[in-house]
Amino acid sequence: MERAKPVAAVYARVARNESDDEQVSINRQQQECAAAATRLGIDVVAGFVDTDDSGTSLLRPGLGKLFGWLDWEANEGRVTDYVAVASTERLAQRSEDLTEVLRQLGKRGIRLLIAENDSTVETSAANTTNKELTIRDVQEETPATAEQPEHDQLDESEIDLTGVVEQTESLMDVIGDALIEAGDDGEVPEWGARAMARLLANLLGESGSALHHFAVTGQGTFEQIGQDLDVLWEDPDRTEVTSEVINRLATYLITVERKAHQERAGNFSETTRALIAEHGPAFEAFLQLPDVTENNALHGFHEVYYRSFDSLEAVAQDVAESHEVYQLLEEASLSHVASPDQRLLLKLARQRWDIVPHNKRLYLFEK
Repeated sequence: MERAKPVAAVYARVARNESDDEQVSINRQQQECAAAATRLGIDVVAGFVDTDDSGTSLLRPGLGKLFGWLDWEANEGRVTDYVAVASTERLAQRSEDLTEVLRQLGKRGIRLLIAENDSTVETSAANTTNKELTIRDVQEETPATAEQPEHDQLDESEIDLTGVVEQTESLMDVIGDALIEAGDDGEVPEWGARAMARLLANLLGESGSALHHFAVTGQGTFEQIGQDLDVLWEDPDRTEVTSEVINRLATYLITVERKAHQERAGNFSETTRALIAEHGPAFEAFLQLPDVTENNALHGFHEVYYRSFDSLEAVAQDVAESHEVYQLLEEASLSHVASPDQRLLLKLARQRWDIVPHNKRLYLFEK
């Protein structure tokens, strides 16, 4: 969705050792950014703050929320043109950290607005590396000091779920801890599931993906995230580790949704319970859809219920048969050398139906 004017999100940071009052410093930075944006005809639509942070690490809650918000807005079709800062030092003190932030902004097509000189910076992801800054107005490296360690030393609890910081090994450690806590058949904790989503989102490489959104916010449904998991599952170079993470995350999402439904089912009226007994598990699955209520369920159920399957592979096969894909391959004498693209078939299925996992089956309802 295009906005009437270009828009910016403001980021402000105050360090631990600054002499100014914390709130005074934050307010001044925000005012400087807002004034610069006004002079350049840019609307400020959001603001993010980090307090008591030295700027020598990218693992900051405010910075993480900024990138999470940028990706959420993009996923919703709303364009953010700029991130505004009072100065580049507020974004990062070390040149390699600044380069990484600019690279992440460049991947998202977002420019940097520097309030202290009313300058805007093109943040091309292709033109920034960990060794060299090649963007306009940012050329001087910040000298190292005792307060700026050569490498960030991360605590085990410091995991960046926004994807700004590359932490593959740390994510694997967290996932391993989650699997140990869950046991062979147990449910992984939420923090483990979000770490799994971050690892998989990095492999997927799409900043606006449902996997990324779940990693950042902890919000998302199996239906939404499942589409990303399908893409990763179809990767011919998928490793055993990736397969295990996909399976465990999918199990977590299904389990969470089932528990939510069970909690809701505990509050069903006697009439609804009788309808479930009469129409079976398909009707109970239908009640899990977000726009279905006890009042409209029976009428809507008969109109939209298609059928159930025991696996996504069976769903894909049904789509292929309904589109006569196998027959077309046979007629073209290609059946012995070609097969339908399951990922595309499942995409077609999700465009037509809501797919609800329930009691180890998948129930399909027309959208």
